[in-house]
Amino acid sequence: MLPLRANSWVKSQIAETRGYQMLHALTDSLWLQRDEIMEEIDLLALCAEITQATGIEMSLEGLYRWIIFLPSKVNPKRPVPARYYGVFQNGELKARGLAYRRHDTPPFIKAVQQELLEIVATAHTLAELRDKQAEAAVVLAERIATLERGEVPLADLLIAQTLSRAPQDYAVATRTSLAAQQLIDEGIPVHPGESVGYVIADAKARDREWRVATSQARAKAKYDVAEYVRLLGVAGEEVCDPLRKAVHRSSKTTSRRLRLFE
Repeated sequence: MLPLRANSWVKSQIAETRGYQMLHALTDSLWLQRDEIMEEIDLLALCAEITQATGIEMSLEGLYRWIIFLPSKVNPKRPVPARYYGVFQNGELKARGLAYRRHDTPPFIKAVQQELLEIVATAHTLAELRDKQAEAAVVLAERIATLERGEVPLADLLIAQTLSRAPQDYAVATRTSLAAQQLIDEGIPVHPGESVGYVIADAKARDREWRVATSQARAKAKYDVAEYVRLLGVAGEEVCDPLRKAVHRSSKTTSRRLRLFE
């Protein structure tokens, strides 16, 4: 059995000798593209060859119309394979690493990003995708305006995060620890490993106790418009930013599935 890094190198070499260009790679995956029309029989043969050479079974997953790899949060100029969204030929959307998939993203922001993705997912070509991104950007601006008018229910802005330790054990007071302490002060026991829900009331308040409001206290709180607009803007840019790297006619191989992008 080849080491994982060697396996990845062998897979990419086999694919490249068959006329495919490697775009990205993970431990068990390769994203590939080719200028010529890709036939299923050729792709199945590629899977079989990689399986025989590496001992890692490869199979065919499907064909994409297009895919966008989002940039690294550390280096905005470097697209990464762990953050992407694309559309299969049958119109099914596939996404990884986006805000709406995170458990701590507020429901309102999740819903807006899904709404934006549904818009761009109707694009069949890169030219259409750019138009759909512009259409989604208009919707994003409308949802931001809704936030700015204070019309979003607090329950839809609730952030749920897991408490990793007792509030007093945090070296730096985080929003999660502040929310947990609020609950404790209200007589509600909270333990490490439990989920704590809160609304950002005033992210820059000098008095840290006013920065968040727990779900029990949300009726008394107003949300921090600027902070939630910022969070929504970050989620919106993942879908609407036309500067993201779009890839056309590309494919991905994985130890479980082979993904293809036409």
